[in-house]
Amino acid sequence: MRSKSIILLFLVVCLAVYAGLKGYVHFKVKAEVDRLIHLVEPYVDIRYEEISSSFGGEVSVEGITVIPKGAVEVVRIGVLELAGDDFTFLLEMVGGLKADKPPEKVQVAARRIEIPVEVEQLFGLEGGTAATRPKPCTLGGILSHSGLENLDYQRLIADVRFGYRLNASAGELSINIGYWLQEIENFQLDLSFTDVAAAGDVAMGVMPRLAGGELRYQMAQDYAIGMVNYCAKQAGKRPSAYLDNLFSMSDQRYAQELGFVPGQGIRFILDKMIRQSAEVHLRMAPGVKLDLTKLQSYSPSQWPELLGMEVTVGERQVTDLGLTIPKKGAMGWSSRQGDTQDGAAASGGRLSRAKPRFIETGVDRLAGYLGSDVRIYTTSRGKPKHGMLNAVEGEFLEVEQRIHGGKMTMLIPLHMVKKVEVLRRK
Repeated sequence: MRSKSIILLFLVVCLAVYAGLKGYVHFKVKAEVDRLIHLVEPYVDIRYEEISSSFGGEVSVEGITVIPKGAVEVVRIGVLELAGDDFTFLLEMVGGLKADKPPEKVQVAARRIEIPVEVEQLFGLEGGTAATRPKPCTLGGILSHSGLENLDYQRLIADVRFGYRLNASAGELSINIGYWLQEIENFQLDLSFTDVAAAGDVAMGVMPRLAGGELRYQMAQDYAIGMVNYCAKQAGKRPSAYLDNLFSMSDQRYAQELGFVPGQGIRFILDKMIRQSAEVHLRMAPGVKLDLTKLQSYSPSQWPELLGMEVTVGERQVTDLGLTIPKKGAMGWSSRQGDTQDGAAASGGRLSRAKPRFIETGVDRLAGYLGSDVRIYTTSRGKPKHGMLNAVEGEFLEVEQRIHGGKMTMLIPLHMVKKVEVLRRK
């Protein structure tokens, strides 16, 4: 009988400790949330329904509504979650996190964010404002989903997440970022770093180095088709003709809309991304550990090789990732090719690189040059066929040519190919 009493007492104590810890965490979290809400109260009205926590190291705030002062539209968040490895994470958090000893794992997620289209178009999910974001039906406008009201969108629904995992003893850090915008697009980015130093060392200029990364992006088919059909109707064109015209604009127009001038490979990616809703998959595997703060010392044309980039759109690999960064010159708009500068720029050195030229390339290597300009010499008489290489499939080469403001796709049998030249540097 006495042993049963001891066991019962032990269980009561455990339950009391559990309830006490839960109550303490709940009270501290609620107090901190209320304090933050009070700080922003002059600018925005924030309310929530419930706060909960678990011994798994997770705290969540549910039923959040956000109303900017003077506004009528309401932004709603179904649940905002903050999670670590275990309950000690919550105890450390309510006790005050230490800058020199961050948690080993943090994951933040906001689920079912409901944003009125009017609010999104005014401020923009991608940082732009109504005054600065691209106009609807331009390439920049489609990529930044300007003009959603023209497709009868009322509210946008999104999930957003951010997290990291830190192995301080090994100096390793992994970061994950992602969002899903219902019926519009989804994005995911994972990065891994090595040589991650302590906070004090970072202040002294010791920076982590990129070990690898992976990015995935896909535009939703319903959005792409809906926006292209709407814009084509406004322009009085067929959807295919509208897209052909969209991607045949001048370099200056590209610079104005995107902030850079894409080469043929990136234009190929953008075309397939919108025309076919193809997924873009980018992998990064630098040959050496890379300090990202030094990236600006290199030219944009060197970034793909420096970062060890491999890009596929759909199932097609694209190797031509060249681009031009524009700048303001004495005559207005001019371009600065990244080819003029390399890592030696930090010390004033210059690198002279050969300009792209047509170089004979074996047919067995053509799959690595999709999206590049090619000249194809065949057994038939006449001039070589000139266009952009779209695919190497079976016994044919697929080449896209621009004719009278439009596009035409040719299938060239491999047995008729005598020689292929690819526009490249080496």
